[in-house]
Amino acid sequence: MSVLSPVKNRLPYYFLSAAGLSAALFFFSTGFYDNWPLTWLAPLPVCLYALPENQEAGLALLSRTAARNRVALIAGLSLQQERLANTAVAFAPDGSLSAAYDKQHLLPAYESRYTPGDSLARLDAGGAAAGLAICKDMDFVRPARDYSRQGTGLLLVPALDFHDDGWLHARIAVLRGVEGNMAVARAAQWGLLTLSDSRGRILGMTATDAAAGEAILLGQLPAGGGRSLYSLTGDWLAWLCLAATALAIVRFRQLR
Repeated sequence: MSVLSPVKNRLPYYFLSAAGLSAALFFFSTGFYDNWPLTWLAPLPVCLYALPENQEAGLALLSRTAARNRVALIAGLSLQQERLANTAVAFAPDGSLSAAYDKQHLLPAYESRYTPGDSLARLDAGGAAAGLAICKDMDFVRPARDYSRQGTGLLLVPALDFHDDGWLHARIAVLRGVEGNMAVARAAQWGLLTLSDSRGRILGMTATDAAAGEAILLGQLPAGGGRSLYSLTGDWLAWLCLAATALAIVRFRQLR
């Protein structure tokens, strides 16, 4: 599939206001998978809906935005319910909430007040099985491996990053996609927007430089098939290589 050139453009801020609380949100990028548009929406790090009534109003606005524009909308939010969680929510083009996912791998100190999630969130993306993950989750084998085992072919990953580590975290996410035979669409607020297929090919990438305005990345991203050999069988090859190396060292010392 062809990939459109990245375009940078100044976009307006969107404000969620309820009970005196306002949160500025950025549209980061819009990518297209077949005829299913994905609109990424991510908040400033300070965005927090502290009261249940604020959360309901904010989520309702996101729902209306998705329905009015007939797009699927993925938003990264701090949500306070029974516990405080770093959550990714996905709204379908009809405005319905199609999935919600709580970040599992929290950043020490920075997210010490948050409670990690323990479950996956899957949704239909134009006929492809998609899953949600958040930022640092992709630095670890799970939950990506668990998604792959379930046949997920596309991971949608809102992220933050901290400028200098943007390239590294983006490439680790690409690796997770290759391990699990999954395409990855990742949008980092202070890093990179990347589209990578299940073979690790970068189909689109642009930097999210706040000084230059918000970044837009348009592209077509074919989903993978999930259920890779690695996700189904695990780390046996790595352990086998380690055992073979240990035996070779022992044998070498015996022959000296």
